[in-house]
Amino acid sequence: MKKLLYSHAYALQRKQFEHRLHQYQVIRFPISRKIRELNLLISALIQYVRQLDEHPELGGSKLMAANTMGLKISTTELGFESAIHCFRTMGGRGFTRQYANEIGLFDPYCMIHGGGSNYVLEDSESRRFFKYKPPRKENEDYIPKIDY
Repeated sequence: MKKLLYSHAYALQRKQFEHRLHQYQVIRFPISRKIRELNLLISALIQYVRQLDEHPELGGSKLMAANTMGLKISTTELGFESAIHCFRTMGGRGFTRQYANEIGLFDPYCMIHGGGSNYVLEDSESRRFFKYKPPRKENEDYIPKIDY
């Protein structure tokens, strides 16, 4: 999630196809409302921890514990939901290479859904090249010798 938020901050200075991007847009990746909600929930959790640090007597408070647990559960659920939402709606090699391996879910060359209208390719990449599989070379695993 942190990576998504950093990408959005970075997008403020980016352009794509000579158009300035909207403040909530990463290159071809519109930010989800869920990501902003997630940011809010995490901020609330951090605030709770600060309160507990300032007032240790609150450590025994059942209300405080219940609220924190509730926040933690909804943050986790929203996190999973957002990740699933991203992977279902995006796809494509560029997106997968950027985000999937960080979360360790997919191989970077995996096709999430077998293409379609919302299939996303990396910059200057074409489906023709993506579909084409080059023949295996015999000397593919050749390791050159290095003299030290």
